[in-house]
Amino acid sequence: MRRKKLSALLSILFLASPTASMAADWGYDDSKQPTELKASPAKSLHPKSANPFARTPPPTTAHTATPATDADSPVPLKATASTASLAPKPSAHAAAKGAAKAAPKGAAAAKPKAATASGKGTPVMEDWIELYELVSKEQITADQKARYKEALAHKLTTPRGIEVSQISEFWPEVRGRIKTSEDQKSAFAALFRALLRFVLKSKTVTEDDSTILNELLGPERIAVPGDPPLTEDSVDAYGDMTCFMYEQAHPGKTVDAIDNRTVFASVIARKYTEAPTDKDKRAMSNFSLSWSKLKVMWLNANEADRKQLAENISMGKPPPSDMKDPLITTIFANGPWHPKQ
Repeated sequence: MRRKKLSALLSILFLASPTASMAADWGYDDSKQPTELKASPAKSLHPKSANPFARTPPPTTAHTATPATDADSPVPLKATASTASLAPKPSAHAAAKGAAKAAPKGAAAAKPKAATASGKGTPVMEDWIELYELVSKEQITADQKARYKEALAHKLTTPRGIEVSQISEFWPEVRGRIKTSEDQKSAFAALFRALLRFVLKSKTVTEDDSTILNELLGPERIAVPGDPPLTEDSVDAYGDMTCFMYEQAHPGKTVDAIDNRTVFASVIARKYTEAPTDKDKRAMSNFSLSWSKLKVMWLNANEADRKQLAENISMGKPPPSDMKDPLITTIFANGPWHPKQ
C-alpha cells in the first residue's frame, strides 16, 4: 500500500511535466536559456522543514547523485505530522507599486537612469546590496559590499547601466513583502537566486555582473551531467513541489524526510536522462526558477486562487493566464535578467 502511495505521489510530481510551453508560461524563455554550464561537486540531500517554502540547510557532506535503476523498489513513503501553516492573503492581485515595463528599444544605447533613491531615499546601489544580502547564504562582509558597490558604480557608466537603476522599479515593494514573514523572505531569496544564476550563465553577462555573481553564488552544483545538466537546485525544487502537493492532499501530514527526498531525487534524475527532447531537459534544468516564481505567486494569493493553482499543478498545467502577480511581472521586466532588446 505504501509503495502504491509513493508511486501516486511521484506521478503527481511529473504530471507537472516541464514542457516548453509550461516553462514559458512560468517565466522561462527556452530560446534564451544558456547551455554552457560547468559541473561541480554535488551536495548531499537534507531533510527540510515541514514548510515547503523553507530555505534549504547548508550541506555538510558531498556526493554525486546518480539515476536510480530500481525505481520500482523505492524506500517506503513515510508521512509525518506537518507544522506548515501558510494562511492565505486577502487578495491575490494586489497592485504593484512599480508598473511592469520592459526596457524600451534602444535602451542599451540610452543614458542610464541616475542612481536615484528607492522608497526611503536609498541609492540604487544600496538596494542591490540588500538584494545580494537576501540571496547570499553567507554573511556579506564590509569589504565585499565595497567591491560590489564599486562594480555597480562602474556598470552605471556603461550602456548597460540601466539594468542597475531598474531595481527601483520593484525593490521597494519586495522590501515591504519580505518584512512581513519569513516565508516571503525565503520565497524571494529563491526567486532572485535563480534569476541571478540565469544572468551568470548568460552569454551576454557583463564583466561587472560576473565579478559579483561568481563570488556571491559560488559554483553551481550538478546532480546529473548533461547539456544543460540537471542542477541540484532544480532537484530540490521538484522535491519541494512534491512535498507541497502531498501536504495539499493530506492536511497536517508531510513526506519531507531525507529517505523520501532521496527517492524523489533518483526518480527526477532518471526522468531527466529519459527526457524526449532537449527542450524538456532545459526546462527540467531550469525548474528552480519556475518553482520559485510559483512560490511567490502562492504566498500572495487568496484561498480561491491557491485552490486553482494547486489544481493546475496536479494536472500538469501552468498557472491560469489571468492569475498574475504584478510584482513578478515588474521584476521579470527589469534588471540584468531581462532579455536585451
